[in-house]
This record gives sequence, C-alpha cells and structure tokens, in this order.
Amino acid sequence: MPAHPLQHLARLGRHPPENTPTPKHRWVAVGCLSILAPVYIVYGVELEYRGKERIGQKASLGPLPPDTHHAADIIARKMETLFGATALSRALAQTRVPLFVEFKAPPETMLLHTLFTSTPESVP
Repeated sequence: MPAHPLQHLARLGRHPPENTPTPKHRWVAVGCLSILAPVYIVYGVELEYRGKERIGQKASLGPLPPDTHHAADIIARKMETLFGATALSRALAQTRVPLFVEFKAPPETMLLHTLFTSTPESVP
C-alpha cells in the first residue's frame, strides 16, 4: 500500500536479503522520520506469507525480534546522522491523542499516527 501523499514523514524499511528463504512470517524494521518535529521512530512490521505471496502485515511497537536489531540500529543511526533527529520513545508514540488522522479517530489515535503515519503496517 503506498503512503498517503499528505503523511508527515519520510519512511524507510530494511528487508532481509532477496536470497533469504521466505518463511511464513518475516519481520521488517521500519524507520519513520517526522517532518513536523525533529523526531523519528523505529518499529517492526510482521509480514505474513503464503508461499511467496504476502497475505498480511501487522505493525508492532513492542520489542523487535533479535534478527531485526542490526537493521533497526542502522536505520536509527541514519536518522540521527542525516537528519539530526532524536528517537521518540515507543511509550510516548503510543500516547492516545484526541485528534482525527485520516481513518483513525479518538480514542484509537496515537501520537504515532499524528507525527508519522496512520498506516504503520504499510512497509516501504
């Protein structure tokens, strides 16, 4: 799913190498940079496959699986070095806000949706 043109972010993801066998579930590290504030977040998206076909995806702001730590560290360093941004904590990103953002409405809207994206499960 392409990013909405009005989203306030730059987003990048680090996928496993192409020659990696496709398991039923695969994690991708995703980094989002807000253009509204000098902050970024790195989180995980779990991709579900049937054979080589992607059949689902789900964002997780919880701890990343060990096999994504290296990619998440690279993304974080790039965000800090290239843009001078500071990491926004996952706890703060999950703070509920009384705003409407695209298809999100209170009480479901989180700071993550307002600063970064209303579709965190969408991977670049």
